[in-house]
Amino acid sequence: MSCKDTELVNSDCTHCQVWQAHSATIIEDFDVPPDVKRGVTHHIQNTPMGWKEQHEPSIRLFERALILCTPDAWLELRLEMGTSLDKVVLELLAFMSLRALGGDTAVETAHLALIQGAGQPQAPLFSFKDQATYWADMAEPAELEAYCLASFKKMSPARQAKFLEYVSREKRHNA
Repeated sequence: MSCKDTELVNSDCTHCQVWQAHSATIIEDFDVPPDVKRGVTHHIQNTPMGWKEQHEPSIRLFERALILCTPDAWLELRLEMGTSLDKVVLELLAFMSLRALGGDTAVETAHLALIQGAGQPQAPLFSFKDQATYWADMAEPAELEAYCLASFKKMSPARQAKFLEYVSREKRHNA
């Protein structure tokens, strides 16, 4: 029985043996942590031979993102990769990308990738209120709470009282 009959890696199939050996050689060529190596080996042994078709949308969008190099193209790629690539493949892509960057740049990039939310508010283009509204639309709940509390604490007691009065009025109005 060949891999083409079952769609799975078959240890008796010459094609599968060559594919597994080649994949294992690639992994051995890199200084990959043992737990990643085990995951990759498991992935190689249990991946359907139709993996190329599964990854085709991500490959096309990766090419598109490289050519266009726009935020929208990269965002579309990220969304597609999150749905069509499995955890092991995503881990390998992240690992090899960070290794390619190296040093401080890799650390900074990994840190930025792990930060959720909109980041700090930017300088206003038109007015503070417009910028604050724009930022609040993108911010995560934890960011909103942190900036709100910090802003409230920096207000004068009179301004705090007006703010609380406004919040109470809004709460009654929306109830």
